[in-house]
Amino acid sequence: MEFTRDVLEALGAPFPEDEVEFLPRGNWEGKARALPYIDARSVMRRLDAVVGPGNWSFDFDVLSPDGKMVRGKLTVLGVTKCDAGEGGSEDEVLKSAVSDALKRAAVHFGIGRYLYYLPSVWAPYDQRKRQFS
Repeated sequence: MEFTRDVLEALGAPFPEDEVEFLPRGNWEGKARALPYIDARSVMRRLDAVVGPGNWSFDFDVLSPDGKMVRGKLTVLGVTKCDAGEGGSEDEVLKSAVSDALKRAAVHFGIGRYLYYLPSVWAPYDQRKRQFS
């Protein structure tokens, strides 16, 4: 299999609506901006579907002693793209950082890139429950 324009288009295709989640940012007057995102499993499923499980790989290097910062290297059909990932205040910071790095490196291949260009949406947000209402 070769890295072609068709492969790039398939990698960058929109995800089904049920795979897109929303992260609240900027809580203001009972509303928060809903930032769309996909999880790392969606990235892996897309890679498996488009190029096959044996034609991509992901590796990472830990950049900070606490495991909160990593550099991820995603290779698809022999082409490698890198990006950083950061773990937040989750219980498993390294896992979070690695997932973040995978998703960010995948954007270099067009996976989920369109999500950055969707219009901003403010939705009702329950700050106490920390979720959209």
